[in-house]
Amino acid sequence: MLMKKEEGQAIRFYFENFILFGIFFIIAIIFFASLNIVNPPLLDETGKVILSREGKDNFNLGIVEILISIAFAFLTTGFLLWIKSIMRKNEYLGAIIGALITFVFGYAFSLRYRGYYSTGFIIVVGAVVFVYLCMNFFRYKNIRSNKAMKEIGC
Repeated sequence: MLMKKEEGQAIRFYFENFILFGIFFIIAIIFFASLNIVNPPLLDETGKVILSREGKDNFNLGIVEILISIAFAFLTTGFLLWIKSIMRKNEYLGAIIGALITFVFGYAFSLRYRGYYSTGFIIVVGAVVFVYLCMNFFRYKNIRSNKAMKEIGC
């Protein structure tokens, strides 16, 4: 049976993961919704700009987009939990690996997809990942320095 402190830490761990998953899920849903709200502008025969390819509003946010959003949230959350486990042992190694993989993901995404929505999506995801990496870097760095101070008696 877990002690009270360990139960609180386990609940906090699951709550943090759920919040992280929710953030990435919402970002992905907003990305897909923004792609469906406004199509790239097209010109009709008279030169007027039409916002929808069919000439009417069509909003297609279906099960495929939701499943892709869930998969994206799972993969990104899993990646950050893996980096967090590396940071527990060596915060510098975890920060470097996390930054490199995030940069490679952003670069690969920008090679395949171009546009305002894609750029905004990758900037928002990169900012959330960067904040999470910095937060955990300083958390584990402080824990390590406090342990070192206790060991030498300061």
